[in-house]
Amino acid sequence: MHWWESGVGENAFMEVTRRDDIGVDLKAPSVARGGGATPGYSLVSLVRPGEVVIHYNSRQAAIVGVSVATSFPEPAPIES
Repeated sequence: MHWWESGVGENAFMEVTRRDDIGVDLKAPSVARGGGATPGYSLVSLVRPGEVVIHYNSRQAAIVGVSVATSFPEPAPIES
């Protein structure tokens, strides 16, 4: 169990990216470049339908949108 699962209001995630298609989907490698897990990447697999995702564009240094997840995570190759 994660710390936020016991709190009804704790259901938001933040996407931090420089992608041009921010908000289309969430993408994260399953492991970091060195082969180890990272907290930020591993949280993507925990997003569930109905949960809020706040979109932060690191190029603009600003929150640029909010959306609601519509499906469960699924493994897929990341293509630019």
